[in-house]
Amino acid sequence: MIAGSRMYIMSEDGRLKWDDTKMKMPVIKGALTKIYASRFTETMATLLSSGLPLLQTMDITSRVIGNKIISDKILDAREGVRKGLPLSVAVREMQTLPPIVHSMVSVGEESGALDTLLERTARYYDDEVETAIARLVGLVEPVMIVLMAVVVGFVVISIALPMFDMFKTIQ
Repeated sequence: MIAGSRMYIMSEDGRLKWDDTKMKMPVIKGALTKIYASRFTETMATLLSSGLPLLQTMDITSRVIGNKIISDKILDAREGVRKGLPLSVAVREMQTLPPIVHSMVSVGEESGALDTLLERTARYYDDEVETAIARLVGLVEPVMIVLMAVVVGFVVISIALPMFDMFKTIQ
């Protein structure tokens, strides 16, 4: 089952459904959105500051992002930019990244310092990702404690029951 699931997720259709499912999970959704925003802004900032053209930067960013749905939306935004839309409008139409990213891209375009503002946004989201992961770990710890208690209880019962049966047969 694990191998079959893994092969399905590696397929095009499976990857889309898996990425969509991850983005709908209540506890994980917020952290993943921040992770993808961080990847998007950091990659865009690095590539733009290196002097790559915007269209090529968006193409590379779509491959780095790690989510097929967002990657496809970045490529759609790339086509919009190629047709003449401002980057801020194309990013807003993606509707997958947080509103702060749209605002920062808009301000960066107007000021001419897009790479600098994207870099600052990336740092902000890096901090947000650390906080979100710390919250997730805080949520997982009690669940792990309960699971360990169930396992230990199962082991204790499986050892104690045969001992009680032996005492009954002796008496």
